[in-house]
Amino acid sequence: MLESLLFFIVLLTSSLTSAVGLGGGLILIGILPNFLPPLSVIPAHAFTQLSSNASRAWLNLDVINWRWLGQFTIGSSIALVCLWPLLNQISGEHFPLFIALYLLTSQWLPDFDNRFRMLNNVFLIGFVQTGMGFFVGATGPLAMGFFNRRGLQRDALIANTAAFMVISHITKIIVFSRLSSEVLAVWPSVLAMVIAAIIGSWLGMKFRRKINEHHFTVMLKWLLSALAFHILGRYFGLY
Repeated sequence: MLESLLFFIVLLTSSLTSAVGLGGGLILIGILPNFLPPLSVIPAHAFTQLSSNASRAWLNLDVINWRWLGQFTIGSSIALVCLWPLLNQISGEHFPLFIALYLLTSQWLPDFDNRFRMLNNVFLIGFVQTGMGFFVGATGPLAMGFFNRRGLQRDALIANTAAFMVISHITKIIVFSRLSSEVLAVWPSVLAMVIAAIIGSWLGMKFRRKINEHHFTVMLKWLLSALAFHILGRYFGLY
């Protein structure tokens, strides 16, 4: 029953991200703490989103900027080396708190996106996006401002964001390999989500031109906020 439910959820979130370029990973990271043990949330999310982003990038290989991807990979690798010691000291039980706070600040903090406009250097984008991802899971939207300022069309924007996230999720899998037993304990759920993510990437591409982005953005903001408050309620034992 759990695997079927997660399959359906990921199918929707992956389809949405493939169609409009963002939102699915954020929704999923907000939902997973309700179904999986805290320590398994971010690595399970990483495996799922790696499949989703890799399949989305593969379907649009012709519009990926490989020079940018190489620079992003270097920045991500530096983040991995610098933050690894710190991550080993953090208890996984606090990850839901990080996730909830990130969801709320990303949606409601004034000029949140503007605070990252200095990220015009792809090396720095790789470092910040991957570094934040170790704690909050889903940081794909951070690179979108960079792509928007360079006038990328929707297909190129979605494909390059996906390619960047492939690197970020690979680094997370490396970091959280120490929690392999936690992921193995929920492997049927992870497998169901991986399959759904790949199918969703294909479906979303088919509907990419049919979704009203403004309506989706408004609904996404309120949905993510509701998920964040739900996570905080559970984290602080309110229910």
